[in-house]
Amino acid sequence: MPTKKVYKAYRARLYPMAEQEAYFRRMFGCCRLVYNHFLAVRVAAYEERKVDPEVKVPSRFDMCRMLTDFKREHTDAAGHAFLRDVDSTALIYEIGHLDDAFGQFYRRVRAGQRNVGFPRFKKRGDKDSATVAFKRAEDVRPNGVRFAKVGWVPAHAWRGMEGTPVSCTVSVDAAGRWWASVLCKGVPVRALPSNKVVATVDLDGVRRETDLAFEKKLRREKRRLSRRQAPGPHRRASARWLAQKERVARLMAQERDRMVTQTHQLTAALVRDSGAIVVEGDARAKRSPEASELVRQLRYKCDWAGRELIEE
Repeated sequence: MPTKKVYKAYRARLYPMAEQEAYFRRMFGCCRLVYNHFLAVRVAAYEERKVDPEVKVPSRFDMCRMLTDFKREHTDAAGHAFLRDVDSTALIYEIGHLDDAFGQFYRRVRAGQRNVGFPRFKKRGDKDSATVAFKRAEDVRPNGVRFAKVGWVPAHAWRGMEGTPVSCTVSVDAAGRWWASVLCKGVPVRALPSNKVVATVDLDGVRRETDLAFEKKLRREKRRLSRRQAPGPHRRASARWLAQKERVARLMAQERDRMVTQTHQLTAALVRDSGAIVVEGDARAKRSPEASELVRQLRYKCDWAGRELIEE
């Protein structure tokens, strides 16, 4: 049976030191600045094109050429070109993300979808992440990941990496946890032996199991958060509000991780023991987070294992 090769991402938990964490946050800010600047450039070009059809809207490659001058001209109060202090590939990837966002927007408009979201400007704390180029497999070890300009960052990886690294996305979630997702190409995936077992999954019955103890604890922590000094138009958030907000986010992240882990165990068993999987459910059931995650995992796992997935 031939071996199929796919793109696969390997996720690792990062434990950066203080100076490394400061560097990553500066890189997030630089990526956000580049994204917002070129989003404004493209929006302005589209507005001018409405008046003069000969105006050219900058493409991805045009924006990459414009980035060189932008890095040289954009300086801080001391005249320092601070965009040069971070990995240059992160800024180039940010332009690619902007171009992909416009591409998805146009595809949805042409497909006739309603309420299509136009690419929005990024703000601080809104899914802070940055993608850098990764070319060497020796830069990833079970206990560390090496980045340009900061060296080795302590990490914990759960599995060995296969294939050739392409890029690495560094991110931090609301609970303050740092992650590195290394995308590799050419990862071998062998199809499972065929069988005639047909499994049926009813999405109407897919519901998140309610943990009464967890719900009670979460309500208590949210009530404590409401009693702290939250940020407002003329006041800053108190240290106790920030600490309590991170505590609530950590609780919600633990529950989300538990749900994803249980879904992985269920989908792995379905794909391993069944030759074909039939997914049933109405439109409302398919929109639930639990059902969406279940179908997402079944799609790529069935594709890798050579199984048939039927969505009704």
